[in-house]
Amino acid sequence: MPAALVGTIGAPTSPAAGSNATPAWGSGESRVAGHLGVLWVSATSATTVSAPAAPSGWTLLAQFQNGQAIATIFVRTLTGADAAPTVTGIAGVNLSAMLGEFSGVNTTAMVDQQTSGNSFVSPLALTLPAPNLKAGELWLSCCVPFYSAAATETFLPNFNNGTAFTTANGATSTRSHYGFAYAIGNANAAADSYSFGMTTTNLSACPGVGASLQVTVGTISGSAAVSVGGVTVAAAGVVTHSVTGSAAVSVGAVSVAASGVVTVPTVSGTASVVIGAVTVHATSHVPIVVVGGTVTIETDLASVSIETDVSSVSVETDLASVTITTE
Repeated sequence: MPAALVGTIGAPTSPAAGSNATPAWGSGESRVAGHLGVLWVSATSATTVSAPAAPSGWTLLAQFQNGQAIATIFVRTLTGADAAPTVTGIAGVNLSAMLGEFSGVNTTAMVDQQTSGNSFVSPLALTLPAPNLKAGELWLSCCVPFYSAAATETFLPNFNNGTAFTTANGATSTRSHYGFAYAIGNANAAADSYSFGMTTTNLSACPGVGASLQVTVGTISGSAAVSVGGVTVAAAGVVTHSVTGSAAVSVGAVSVAASGVVTVPTVSGTASVVIGAVTVHATSHVPIVVVGGTVTIETDLASVSIETDVSSVSVETDLASVTITTE
C-alpha cells in the first residue's frame, strides 16, 4: 500500500528568536499507533546558528547546514494520541517547525534513500541517487532559504514523480524562510527529484534535505507480520486469530480458509512442509494436515469422524471415542 497523509498538515509555528517551538497537529491527525510522525524544523541566525536537538521520543532523519541556516527532519513511530513535541529554543536562533502524520510507511525498514545540498542559484535541486524500490513511497524535504535582508519571496517547488505539497512562508517579510514539503511518489522509473525555485536576491544560504521512505507491503519477510481481516500471519509461519467471512489467506504451501480449515498440499518423495506453529480457532471444520500419505488431526471437538484410504491415520485427542473407517 502507498504512503498517505492522515488528516491535514499542522500549521507551522515560528516563535521569537531563542524561544521553544511547539507546532500543533493538524485536523484529523489522530496519531494512530504505528503511523509515522514527521517534524520539519528550520533554524537560522544572523550570528551563529546551532542545530536543534531531537525532542524526546523523536529521531533525526536528515539534517544539513550551510552558513547560518540548517534544514532538519525528525521522525517518530507514533504510539497513539502522541502529544505535540517541543523543539528547544536556542539563543539567537530563529526556529520554524511543522507536524504531519502518515500511514503506510514501513517504520521498521524506513529509509530508502537520502540526499542533501545547498544552492545560491535557483532552483535548489534535491535528487536521489537512484529510483526508489517501489512506487508509492513517501518523499520528505526541508529547504531553508536565508537572506541578508528581510523580504517577501516567491518559491516555486516541483516534484518529478507526483505532486509535491509545500508549506512556505514566502509571503512573510523576513530573513528566515522555509519550505517544508512532502509527496507520494506515483512511479519509480526515475529517481525522485524535488526542485525548490526561489528568489536569489540577497540570498545568503539555502541548505536542503530530502529522503524517500519505504512503504508497507503484503510480503512476509524478516520479523514482519501481515494481517488480513481476522487472520495474522507472522514471518515464522504462525497463523493466529479466527478466520471469518469468506476470506482465505495463503502463505506458501499453507492455506487458511474462512471456515478455519488449515490445508497443506500432499507431499511426496523426500520433500517436507514446515508450517511453524499454527493455531487455528476452527468453528465447524476439523483442521487437517496431509503429509506423505499420513493424515493427522488434532482437535478437542465433540466428535471426530474419519474416512480415508491412506496407509495410516494418526489421531491425537482427549475425546472419549473416535471412529475411523478405512478402505
